[in-house]
Amino acid sequence: MTAAEVFQTKPEKVQAMQFKGWRNAVDIQRFALCSVFVPAGYEHHLRYEREHDRSNGHVYEENAPGFLAVLTAGGDCRVNEGGWVIVDSAGAISVATEKAFAEAYELVIA
Repeated sequence: MTAAEVFQTKPEKVQAMQFKGWRNAVDIQRFALCSVFVPAGYEHHLRYEREHDRSNGHVYEENAPGFLAVLTAGGDCRVNEGGWVIVDSAGAISVATEKAFAEAYELVIA
């Protein structure tokens, strides 16, 4: 009888930037060329339903914060303030919430 072998995922170094609102939106757009900053109150298809006035469909300016729209292999993704934009060694772009990023990655000190 053959016993099962134990495997682990290969460690991979990635580059990542945390979205801190409009203050670093341009830096992230230079880092991940397929991203765009959506200012607070502006209409965008990635807006949550709760950010729209149900009576007329307009965006609530006071309840619709700015965010990044990032194109990934899986489609358009929304990155809220605190979220991360990640580029792996092959150049593929992904996104993660602040919590998911903290659980999956640690800073590499060079």
